Amino acid sequence: MASPAAAVQLVTNGGFETGTFSGWVRFGAAGQTNINAADALAGNFGARFSPNAVGGIEQSIATVAGSRYAISFDLRHVANLLTPNNAFSAEFNGVALNSFANVATLPTATYSFTQVATGSASLLKFSFLDTRDPPANRWSIDNISVELIPVVVGGVPEPAAWAMLVLGFGVVGNAARRRRTASVVA
Repeated sequence: MASPAAAVQLVTNGGFETGTFSGWVRFGAAGQTNINAADALAGNFGARFSPNAVGGIEQSIATVAGSRYAISFDLRHVANLLTPNNAFSAEFNGVALNSFANVATLPTATYSFTQVATGSASLLKFSFLDTRDPPANRWSIDNISVELIPVVVGGVPEPAAWAMLVLGFGVVGNAARRRRTASVVA
């Protein structure tokens, strides 16, 4: 019996371990946006976002239309005592996965979703806003992952199993024929 294939990571630099935004396209406001060790939620580096206007990162992921994908990321929001004025959203191929608006401190959590791709490429997009006292107020994101969910085909025998099945039917058929011949002769 064949073992399932290992999951293939489709995001480039999802843990920001290059120490840069390589693999990602930045858009919008970039104030207080960087990669550093203080915002690492896993590994050595994480991404910090505290722009005064909406800004973020996106990456085009090679997908197969109709296939399901597991999407996950670690997220945290740090806020000081000022009134929150912030927002976050995550999208996959234009479909909103998650969003927050005007939240206080949000502890580190892993968010996971399942989405179906509609084409040969899907855009993974994260948008951020935090207009209060950067860098004391900031979003941290890390460990971004997109993996194909394999289709499990059950009940399809391998060629060796088919051979055993045919051989078994032959043995049972031959035994039944001999039994029938023996009862007719007697």
